[in-house]
Amino acid sequence: MADLLVDTGLTEAQQEYVNATRFCAESLTDVLNAAAEYVTSTFSVVDSEEIDFDPAALLESVIDEQRFRASLRRLELICTIDADIPPILSGDARRLRQALNHLLAHAVRSAIQRRVLVSAVATPARSGVTLRISMCDSAWESAQERRFDARERSRTRAEQGAPLSVAVAQRLVTSIGGDLTIETGPNGSCRSTVKAPFGVPGESNSGSPPQTTEQPRILLVEDNDVFQTVVRHMLRRHELPLDCVSDGASAIEQARARHYDLILMDLQMPVMDGFATTEKIREIPGYRETPILAITANTSDEFRTRSDRHGMQEFLSKPIRSAELIAAIRRWVHQQNP
Repeated sequence: MADLLVDTGLTEAQQEYVNATRFCAESLTDVLNAAAEYVTSTFSVVDSEEIDFDPAALLESVIDEQRFRASLRRLELICTIDADIPPILSGDARRLRQALNHLLAHAVRSAIQRRVLVSAVATPARSGVTLRISMCDSAWESAQERRFDARERSRTRAEQGAPLSVAVAQRLVTSIGGDLTIETGPNGSCRSTVKAPFGVPGESNSGSPPQTTEQPRILLVEDNDVFQTVVRHMLRRHELPLDCVSDGASAIEQARARHYDLILMDLQMPVMDGFATTEKIREIPGYRETPILAITANTSDEFRTRSDRHGMQEFLSKPIRSAELIAAIRRWVHQQNP
């Protein structure tokens, strides 16, 4: 709701209050999510899920998710993607996205100058390519004072009460066969670098979102009336029409009555959950490839893996920011109007 309130003509002082509230709420959410992911990764093992994906789109989506936090600190996010990176890679895109989200959030929190720089390059490997993604603020210089393995650094920082984000990112990167290093430079600046192997599929565009030039028809399946209201207002500001239903049976009935270009699916609903509802909707003619985006407060690896296996194109966690939701919708329906 604070995300909606900030665009209602507040005074400068009121906007500062709301922005501070939003920043604190999101920081608390980060801590809770990182703690949950750390515990989950300690006590459970989830198989890697390999899919074809667009690395440039994945990186841009990670940056979009951090733009609000960067704006609160008056930081500029600058991304450079090497032209030699293949347009489609094959690998565990979900865990890569999670790791990069944690690292970029950490970079935004710890930046000591006004710009955060993100770069991505790829080098040929025996099988596919090695993707290298680096993040640092503009204070970083080539002469490093110290350099050490992120596994050691994350343990040291945890002992000093630092966030769990680096430790969680380390586990995620290791789980996909990659390596994470943290380098420190003058004035406390630092650079995070992820190196991970990925395959290069043939001329396949299966990871690209379907395109449409028409106004998208969007269905929200959500049993919480307050969340329905929040999403409706978020989409209304961008002139995106939305239909809402409160349970799985109604969603199936609505999908049979008219075709939707995208479905936002709550995963935890009574009687018929979002997984079962998605299976039923996929059986309806015309919905086999329709983007269905999972929305849930349960960010565990189990739920993420189940959403992948049920053919959901993206996994969005509650509470969700307006910019993140709109960016996800536009990725999958290619909506042209801002």
